Amino acid sequence: MYLGGAWKCETEIVTPRLPPEQSRSVGYAAAFEPVAGGWFCRGRTHFGPSREVLTLYGHDHKGNVLRYRLTSDGVAAGPAIGVLDASRNSLSWIERLPDGTTSFHQFEIAGRDSVKSRLFIQNAKNEIVSEVRMTFTRIPGPVSVPASPTDPNRPVEMRVLDRLVGEWGNEITITDSAAPDRPKAETTRVKAASVLGGRFVESIVTFEPDGHGDYLLAWFDPAAKLYRQWFFNGTDGNVTELTGTWDEAANALTWTSPDGRMEGRWVFKCDDVREFRHVTKAADGKVVNETAGVARRYDKGEFKE
Repeated sequence: MYLGGAWKCETEIVTPRLPPEQSRSVGYAAAFEPVAGGWFCRGRTHFGPSREVLTLYGHDHKGNVLRYRLTSDGVAAGPAIGVLDASRNSLSWIERLPDGTTSFHQFEIAGRDSVKSRLFIQNAKNEIVSEVRMTFTRIPGPVSVPASPTDPNRPVEMRVLDRLVGEWGNEITITDSAAPDRPKAETTRVKAASVLGGRFVESIVTFEPDGHGDYLLAWFDPAAKLYRQWFFNGTDGNVTELTGTWDEAANALTWTSPDGRMEGRWVFKCDDVREFRHVTKAADGKVVNETAGVARRYDKGEFKE
């Protein structure tokens, strides 16, 4: 994986309407690592003590790139579909931003230790308002990852997801409709952390004993008044978007995919125990498989990598 490891980045910000001498240069650190069994790459970029960007890259089955971007101000943008030119080691994509502007990205891998990128920002009038030129150089790792300060404007609903933070052991039973009399038992280890000032919770899931994994991001979307989740599947490289609602009386979060063919339910029995059930349905609504189990929090120091 080209991006894996630690990098320093030198950035030049050019504004066409200003003279060249007023261009700004910024330096920052970034770290990339594989997640979900290596199907995806997670990047953390630090623009000083108060701003961090979390970026997730992954290939779809057609060879394009799925890109998700989360920022410390609570914006969750994605997916943006990019075009990968393997012969030129280049990647390009277009991203529509919430403020009505558009960003055009050009990403060129010059070698294992050097990456160059250009980003153009275009306003609603199709005018280029700024250009960002970036040069990434690999450095000895690891990069120090300071914790982002708690965002004072984060939604209070995130307190529900705060209950996920910690280290867990899951006991799972998987039942396939093709063989309902032969359920399969699995165990997983989960590390969940609050990231980007508490605006998001990320979970890294490791299956035992082979060590393959999944990755999950969850947050509350104030505009939609819904919980949201991006689930990165470490078995086949798929990404699923889910929306969730909180039932305070039942102490439960219920999740649904846009097509209704994936459903999940988490029930908090107490601070250290959570029961869950996930189902996948066929087009006719019949359950294809079911995953049910219980998650128990590890005591401090008991969790082992």
